[in-house]
Amino acid sequence: LAEALGIAAPRLLHLIGALLLMHCAVLMWATGRARIRSWATLNLALLTPYVTALLALIIVGMIPTVTGRNILLVDIAIVSVLAVWQWRALNAEAPPPGQ
Repeated sequence: LAEALGIAAPRLLHLIGALLLMHCAVLMWATGRARIRSWATLNLALLTPYVTALLALIIVGMIPTVTGRNILLVDIAIVSVLAVWQWRALNAEAPPPGQ
């Protein structure tokens, strides 16, 4: 994948992969919690900088290959769609004001 992205830092990909696995583990743990709304809100708050960082990598030219840029654009699209879906679900189930 490092070659397809055009980066010479495969350790960076290992770090990102480890962070994404931890993110997944926390989300799986949070699904069984009574206060899932708080965890979902936190998740949304963390998705924004993730998508922004990926866009920044593309804009500043850190990903030199077309394949790499396309992979990041697909990731950005998937994460953005899931974030919007989660945001809409949170708003659809919002408790009445004052509760």
